[in-house]
Amino acid sequence: MIWAAVIFYLSSQPAEASDKLSKEVTEAIIKAVGIIFPLNMETSTVENWIDQLNGIVRQYAHAIVFLILALFVLSAFRRSGFRGFKAFFAAFVFCVVYALTDEIHQIFVPGRAWELADLTRDCFGALIGLVIYNLAATAAFTGGRRKLR
Repeated sequence: MIWAAVIFYLSSQPAEASDKLSKEVTEAIIKAVGIIFPLNMETSTVENWIDQLNGIVRQYAHAIVFLILALFVLSAFRRSGFRGFKAFFAAFVFCVVYALTDEIHQIFVPGRAWELADLTRDCFGALIGLVIYNLAATAAFTGGRRKLR
Protein backbone atom coordinates (compact mmCIF):
# COMPACT_ATOMS: atom_id res chain seq x y z
CA MET A 1 0.00 0.00 0.00
CA ILE A 2 1.45 3.32 -1.09
CA TRP A 3 0.16 5.31 1.91
CA ALA A 4 1.85 2.92 4.35
CA ALA A 5 5.09 3.49 2.43
CA VAL A 6 4.60 7.26 2.76
CA ILE A 7 4.23 6.87 6.52
CA PHE A 8 7.34 4.67 6.65
CA TYR A 9 9.29 7.28 4.64
CA LEU A 10 8.19 10.11 6.93
CA SER A 11 9.13 8.06 10.00
CA SER A 12 12.54 7.29 8.48
CA GLN A 13 13.55 10.93 8.43
CA PRO A 14 16.05 11.95 11.09
CA ALA A 15 14.71 14.44 13.65
CA GLU A 16 16.24 17.47 11.91
CA ALA A 17 14.73 16.62 8.52
CA SER A 18 11.36 15.80 10.08
CA ASP A 19 11.32 19.10 11.97
CA LYS A 20 12.27 21.02 8.82
CA LEU A 21 9.43 19.39 6.87
CA SER A 22 6.89 20.09 9.60
CA LYS A 23 8.02 23.73 9.78
CA GLU A 24 7.53 24.03 6.01
CA VAL A 25 4.03 22.59 6.34
CA THR A 26 3.31 24.92 9.27
CA GLU A 27 4.50 27.90 7.23
CA ALA A 28 2.27 26.90 4.30
CA ILE A 29 -0.72 26.64 6.66
CA ILE A 30 0.05 30.04 8.20
CA LYS A 31 0.32 31.67 4.79
CA ALA A 32 -2.93 30.04 3.61
CA VAL A 33 -4.78 31.14 6.75
CA GLY A 34 -3.21 34.60 6.41
CA ILE A 35 -4.90 35.02 3.05
CA ILE A 36 -8.33 34.50 4.62
CA PHE A 37 -7.64 36.01 8.05
CA PRO A 38 -4.84 38.58 7.76
CA LEU A 39 -2.31 38.12 10.54
CA ASN A 40 -0.91 41.09 12.44
CA MET A 41 2.68 41.00 11.22
CA GLU A 42 3.59 44.18 13.12
CA THR A 43 3.61 42.33 16.43
CA SER A 44 4.77 38.94 15.19
CA THR A 45 6.52 37.39 12.24
CA VAL A 46 5.86 34.24 10.27
CA GLU A 47 8.81 32.70 12.15
CA ASN A 48 7.11 33.49 15.49
CA TRP A 49 3.91 31.87 14.25
CA ILE A 50 5.88 28.82 13.08
CA ASP A 51 7.58 28.51 16.46
CA GLN A 52 4.20 28.72 18.23
CA LEU A 53 2.25 26.38 15.96
CA ASN A 54 4.80 23.80 14.77
CA GLY A 55 4.25 21.47 17.72
CA ILE A 56 0.50 21.50 17.19
CA VAL A 57 0.90 20.77 13.48
CA ARG A 58 3.23 17.85 14.26
CA GLN A 59 0.71 16.40 16.71
CA TYR A 60 -2.21 16.69 14.30
CA ALA A 61 -0.09 15.26 11.47
CA HIS A 62 0.06 11.93 13.33
CA ALA A 63 -3.71 11.74 13.52
CA ILE A 64 -4.23 12.89 9.94
CA VAL A 65 -1.85 10.43 8.28
CA PHE A 66 -3.41 7.54 10.20
CA LEU A 67 -6.92 8.83 9.47
CA ILE A 68 -6.05 8.57 5.79
CA LEU A 69 -4.47 5.13 6.28
CA ALA A 70 -7.67 3.93 7.99
CA LEU A 71 -9.79 5.12 5.04
CA PHE A 72 -7.62 3.17 2.60
CA VAL A 73 -7.44 0.06 4.79
CA LEU A 74 -11.17 -0.08 5.48
CA SER A 75 -11.90 0.37 1.80
CA ALA A 76 -9.50 -2.49 0.99
CA PHE A 77 -11.08 -4.78 3.58
CA ARG A 78 -14.58 -4.01 2.31
CA ARG A 79 -13.52 -4.71 -1.27
CA SER A 80 -12.08 -8.05 -0.17
CA GLY A 81 -15.42 -9.12 1.27
CA PHE A 82 -15.29 -8.00 4.90
CA ARG A 83 -18.49 -6.23 5.95
CA GLY A 84 -19.89 -4.42 8.94
CA PHE A 85 -18.16 -4.62 12.27
CA LYS A 86 -15.65 -7.22 11.03
CA ALA A 87 -14.31 -4.77 8.44
CA PHE A 88 -14.24 -1.91 10.96
CA PHE A 89 -12.46 -4.03 13.59
CA ALA A 90 -9.97 -5.56 11.13
CA ALA A 91 -9.09 -2.12 9.76
CA PHE A 92 -8.65 -0.70 13.25
CA VAL A 93 -6.42 -3.59 14.34
CA PHE A 94 -4.34 -3.21 11.17
CA CYS A 95 -3.87 0.52 11.83
CA VAL A 96 -3.00 -0.02 15.51
CA VAL A 97 -0.41 -2.68 14.63
CA TYR A 98 1.03 -0.45 11.91
CA ALA A 99 1.19 2.50 14.33
CA LEU A 100 2.95 0.29 16.88
CA THR A 101 5.52 -0.90 14.33
CA ASP A 102 5.95 2.70 13.17
CA GLU A 103 6.85 3.81 16.69
CA ILE A 104 9.24 0.86 17.10
CA HIS A 105 10.82 1.75 13.75
CA GLN A 106 11.50 5.29 14.99
CA ILE A 107 13.69 3.95 17.80
CA PHE A 108 16.30 3.19 15.11
CA VAL A 109 16.12 6.61 13.40
CA PRO A 110 18.63 9.27 14.57
CA GLY A 111 17.01 11.80 16.89
CA ARG A 112 13.65 10.00 16.89
CA ALA A 113 12.11 7.91 19.65
CA TRP A 114 9.20 5.73 20.69
CA GLU A 115 6.43 7.95 22.09
CA LEU A 116 3.23 6.67 23.61
CA ALA A 117 1.54 10.03 22.91
CA ASP A 118 2.28 9.63 19.18
CA LEU A 119 0.95 6.07 19.21
CA THR A 120 -2.22 7.34 20.88
CA ARG A 121 -2.62 10.11 18.27
CA ASP A 122 -2.10 7.59 15.46
CA CYS A 123 -4.77 5.26 16.87
CA PHE A 124 -7.19 8.11 17.52
CA GLY A 125 -6.72 9.37 13.96
CA ALA A 126 -7.40 5.87 12.61
CA LEU A 127 -10.55 5.59 14.72
CA ILE A 128 -11.82 8.96 13.49
CA GLY A 129 -11.11 7.91 9.89
CA LEU A 130 -13.07 4.70 10.35
CA VAL A 131 -16.02 6.57 11.87
CA ILE A 132 -15.98 9.09 9.01
CA TYR A 133 -15.90 6.27 6.45
CA ASN A 134 -18.82 4.50 8.12
CA LEU A 135 -20.87 7.69 8.42
CA ALA A 136 -20.27 8.50 4.75
CA ALA A 137 -21.09 4.93 3.69
CA THR A 138 -24.28 4.97 5.77
CA ALA A 139 -25.33 8.32 4.33
CA ALA A 140 -24.67 7.08 0.80
CA PHE A 141 -26.54 3.81 1.41
CA THR A 142 -29.59 5.47 2.97
CA GLY A 143 -29.54 8.40 0.56
CA GLY A 144 -28.76 10.74 3.44
CA ARG A 145 -32.02 9.81 5.22
CA ARG A 146 -32.22 8.32 8.67
CA LYS A 147 -34.83 5.69 9.25
CA LEU A 148 -36.80 6.17 12.43
CA ARG A 149 -37.97 3.12 14.33
